Amino acid sequence: KGARDFESITRLNGPWVQDNYRIFTQYKHRMGDYRDGKIRDERLGIGAEWDSKQKSFSFMASQDLNGDHFGFDVNWNHRLDDYWRYNLGFSTQSDIPLQALKLNEDAQSYTAGLSWQANESKQASLQYQATDISDGNLRQELSARYQQNMFMQPHHKTQFGISSYLGRNSLDQTSYFSPKESISVGVDFNHDWLTWREYEQSLTQKFSLTTGFYKQNQFDAEPVVDIRYGHQWQLTRTWGLQYGVGWGMHPYDGEKEKKWYGQLGFEGKF
Repeated sequence: KGARDFESITRLNGPWVQDNYRIFTQYKHRMGDYRDGKIRDERLGIGAEWDSKQKSFSFMASQDLNGDHFGFDVNWNHRLDDYWRYNLGFSTQSDIPLQALKLNEDAQSYTAGLSWQANESKQASLQYQATDISDGNLRQELSARYQQNMFMQPHHKTQFGISSYLGRNSLDQTSYFSPKESISVGVDFNHDWLTWREYEQSLTQKFSLTTGFYKQNQFDAEPVVDIRYGHQWQLTRTWGLQYGVGWGMHPYDGEKEKKWYGQLGFEGKF
């Protein structure tokens, strides 16, 4: 991790054509401030999306603005019934640590996921990703999550979740963080308070607490903590704004990293 990190994604969707097709463009920017200087990754992409009868498919071609890495992403989603959904994905230019990008490495990734939702209050998901980095490192990640509502009233909703993660790398002697094996388990509590509403406008305050442990190969298990507070504004029927701040603690190579961070999101339809 860098001393300072920044990541943003901006996406513009075109109108749906015949209710099934649309084009989109996406700009993604990542930046990290390391001991040997800042490293940036900027990608600009254009793609198309199809959606029909609980199935969706998207294709995006993208170009690295700071180099010559051209790639594409393919994603497929299928809702099987009222409860089950699966997704598949492939990318020829997957996100990898910025230190690896500086060495002109790139990666292909393969993803597969399965999700289940009994109703609006209970849901679970399982996700697997394999990332084949050009330096010979194969990174495999498996994550699982379960979430359900604990408390609901007209202006208050509290959710409880439990999540787990298992990661493995075939190489651990690299210029970037790449533990041979790591595992984490955590529980989180999220509370939404609808503080104000007038017609189509509203303000919701959002509170989040996550705690658990992280175990890295050759190191003892250490606690993980993340606390967030934010606002969600519904400005009109079609425009919304979100922002928040948070504090987190996570161990890397046996050393606890503490950080403050901020989040900002804006979404709307013309």
